[in-house]
Amino acid sequence: ATVDEDAPKYQLITFFRFAAIEDPVAEVERHRAHIERRGWELRGRIYVNEQGINAQMSGRGREGEEYAQWVESDARFAGMRISVYPMDAQAHPRLALRYKPNLVQLEGGTNHLPLTDREKRAKPNGYEWDVGHFRGAERPVQESFRETVYTNVQDGLGPLANVDKEKPIMMYCTGGIRCDVYSTVLREQGYKNVMTLEGGVQAYFDEYGKRDDQLWDNHLFVFDSRLAMAPDGRPSAELGEAAATLRCYCCGDSSAPPPHRNCPNVDCNRLFLVCSKCTDKLDGFCCEECTKSAHVRPQLVVPGRYEKY
Repeated sequence: ATVDEDAPKYQLITFFRFAAIEDPVAEVERHRAHIERRGWELRGRIYVNEQGINAQMSGRGREGEEYAQWVESDARFAGMRISVYPMDAQAHPRLALRYKPNLVQLEGGTNHLPLTDREKRAKPNGYEWDVGHFRGAERPVQESFRETVYTNVQDGLGPLANVDKEKPIMMYCTGGIRCDVYSTVLREQGYKNVMTLEGGVQAYFDEYGKRDDQLWDNHLFVFDSRLAMAPDGRPSAELGEAAATLRCYCCGDSSAPPPHRNCPNVDCNRLFLVCSKCTDKLDGFCCEECTKSAHVRPQLVVPGRYEKY
C-alpha cells in the first residue's frame, strides 16, 4: 500500500445536493454499509431524505473527501459542490448518519417545497451577522433561520416587509443550502427576481478570501467545532487578540474575539460574543440575571458550544 505523505491529519467536509430519492432509508443504509466496508473514520452530520442529502462532517486523512467523491459519483448527486478544509482534529464528536424529515430546519417544514426543481430555487441569522457579513449588509431581525419565512409573511415584521416583489433580492448563507430553501419559499410567495450566492460564503472565500479587494467584514460563522473561520480559511480562534474587534453582547465595546460561546445558564443557552473583561465580570454568563440561575453548566474554559448537557 502507498502512503500519502502530503495527506492532512483530518479534513472538514461540507456538501449538499437536492435530488429526488425514492427510498431515503435504504439510501442511508447504503451509505452506512459503504463507510463501514471502507473502514472510514467519519464524524459529523449526514442527513438524507426524499429531497436529497446534506452533510457537515470531518474525516481522518482524506477519508471524508473520498466519501464525498463517492457520493458525487452517483448520477443523482453529480456536480455538487464539495468544500474541503484541513484540520488538526476531528471537527465533530460523533457520526450522525440518518434519515431526517427536513434537511434544513424551517417552521412548517420543507417537504412541501419543490426543492428538487432547480427552476424554482433561487440573510443569515442575527448571531451569524454579528461575527461577520458582507460590507453594507444590515443585521437580520431573526435570530434563527427557521423563523425567517414566517416573519417575512407578516406585514411589517420580516426582512422583506413592504418590498416590491419585482425588486431584485440577493441572498447569502454559509454554504448555500439555506438560501436554496428560502429562495424557493420566496418564489412561492410571489417574489420574481431572487438571486443566491452559489456555494455560499465558503465558495466566495475560496475565490476571494485572500484578496485585498474582498468585501467580507470580519469572520464567518460555521456549524462545526471551529464556530468561526477567517476569509483566508483559518479557524478564527487561531488569530488571537488581533481578532478581538467584534461587538461584545454584554457591554457593547468592539473588543470581543470570535468565536461565540453559550451562556452557562441552561434555561438561557444564548450564543453570544463576549470580551475578556465581561467574561471575568460575569463568570462567562451573558447577563447579571443569568448569574443567579441555579440550573447551570460548568463555564466553558474556551469559547464554544456545549454538547448536550
